[in-house]
Amino acid sequence: MRQVKRAARRPVVFVPALLVLLALGVGVYRTIDRLLDIRWARQVAIPRVIELAKKQEYKAALDLAREAERYIPGDPVLQQLWAEVAVDRVLDTTPPGLTSTTGIPGAGQPVESLGRSNSGPFRVPLGSTSSTFERPAT
Repeated sequence: MRQVKRAARRPVVFVPALLVLLALGVGVYRTIDRLLDIRWARQVAIPRVIELAKKQEYKAALDLAREAERYIPGDPVLQQLWAEVAVDRVLDTTPPGLTSTTGIPGAGQPVESLGRSNSGPFRVPLGSTSSTFERPAT
């Protein structure tokens, strides 16, 4: 037993053992943090998205659903909710690369990028929204 204690005090043993313990601690922390995010998405975000959709607050519901999707991509309940809060749009333009935004600057509505033309589908909240399209600066 004394030899084990003596060996553990030597830097050649102590430092690697400390590094292994530190790596294990970081791994446990990241796993717990990820599980808490998944739990939040399923137990808090999805019910809130349903509530916002019932109130026809589609923009807020879409934003929250996007946040939840970061933690539970492909979740079947979330997949069913997309149709209740948003529509998928595809924007093909000539020339390609126009940026689509929603909101009216100066009217109290935040301007948010929806996506770029000719780059595949993007989600737009249900309800009335106005969109503008801008050519990229040359």
